[in-house]
Amino acid sequence: MTTRQFRLAKILIAIIIGIVAGQSIILNNFWLPISAVSLGIIAILILRGRVKEIMADERDYQIAGQAARYTLTIFSITGCILTFIFMSLRQYDPIYETIGVVVAYMVCFYLLTYSLIFNYFRKPRSKSKKIQFYIITIFVIIIFSIASLRLFSGDEDTWLCQNGQWIKHGNPDFPSPSTECLK
Repeated sequence: MTTRQFRLAKILIAIIIGIVAGQSIILNNFWLPISAVSLGIIAILILRGRVKEIMADERDYQIAGQAARYTLTIFSITGCILTFIFMSLRQYDPIYETIGVVVAYMVCFYLLTYSLIFNYFRKPRSKSKKIQFYIITIFVIIIFSIASLRLFSGDEDTWLCQNGQWIKHGNPDFPSPSTECLK
């Protein structure tokens, strides 16, 4: 297989995944795009193994590393700024606090993942180092899973919209939203 054929196959796979994802949203089936993306990744990996030409050289990998570093920096700074903006807007609507916390978790997860992977590739890898890397990775995933439960546990201290009025739920530390309650 040539690189041109491989590129065309990737485009075709992306189109198929897009069609499947669009239809699954219409049908309210969210497992279908997950399986479609998984099968698409497997198909691309299989097809990539069949390419006989050189697909990338050292310069490409060096440029990719620089691009990843700049992306990490831009994403982290932008995420921190957005976190502070959303947290400052929580007095107007409590959903902004949730959005700010989600963005903060995303930035932290991204930075931790980058640090783990960077340290993994920086040092020579022995079998014990690989096992140690997998244990640390699983530990980080578990910690983030437990921490993210806070995001989905529901707000205990907030304002709820009921019968056209804002009703105090718990003990919110901000005034009722200034927007009209429409439920």
